[in-house]
Amino acid sequence: MHNLDVSRPVVSQPDADAGWTMILEPRRPWLDLRLAELWHARDLILLFVRRDFVATYKQTILGPLWYLVQPLLTAGLLLFNRAEQTFMDTI
Repeated sequence: MHNLDVSRPVVSQPDADAGWTMILEPRRPWLDLRLAELWHARDLILLFVRRDFVATYKQTILGPLWYLVQPLLTAGLLLFNRAEQTFMDTI
């Protein structure tokens, strides 16, 4: 873990032209992803992902298979609709 003093913000000297009394600056860059910490907590993250996945599909008849079946059914209906419109245009 990092030892950061979160009780006090990082403050630089005020800009005399702008009239500000305090300027807050970030302690780390925006794109500091801290991948080592994510890797360290990978078991917890996987546990949360699995819990959400199971909770979402627990009460469906097909269970997790519904995750794959639903987009296939949607694509099938769209293709059927397109084929039906093409057939009706030729009549």
